[in-house]
Amino acid sequence: MTIDNTLKQGALRQRLYSIKDVRRGAGISHPTVWRLIARGVLKTVKIGRRTFVTDESYEKLVTQGAPKVGEAA
Repeated sequence: MTIDNTLKQGALRQRLYSIKDVRRGAGISHPTVWRLIARGVLKTVKIGRRTFVTDESYEKLVTQGAPKVGEAA
């Protein structure tokens, strides 16, 4: 299977999400995204000047929610 066929079939998942994507997808505010990053709930990767949220941490946030303040991330 070639990469083109794989992309057409949707087999490859998005691995990184922009802050804007996370904000819109999770329905939370911009400052809340940064608070969750600071608390370690959302894991990030820097590429140049841009910050992206990892697929695993975004998926966990959307499916399980964020832990309460004072609980372990």
